[in-house]
Amino acid sequence: MRAGEAGGAAEGQRGASGRAARERAAAELPGRDTRRWVASRKLQVVRAIYQGVLTDAEACQRYGLSAEELESWKRLLSDHGPKALHATRLQQFRQL
Repeated sequence: MRAGEAGGAAEGQRGASGRAARERAAAELPGRDTRRWVASRKLQVVRAIYQGVLTDAEACQRYGLSAEELESWKRLLSDHGPKALHATRLQQFRQL
């Protein structure tokens, strides 16, 4: 066995498990026809973007979102955590 062959196999396994994780995450995404955006669905979409399951552009196209709306979800999550994605909290956190 040449040096690096075992590492190559391990890399392939990690790549396969990464693909499987992305496929599971994609299967758990909200439906394309989603129009009511509760906090948990927003969180699923943003996490999928961070995990590489979707790009920003794909999410906007898939769900009919504006880039500004998606960016606001990402910013609220980053700055204030998941609770900031609740509609009743949006105004409060946007003022900060």
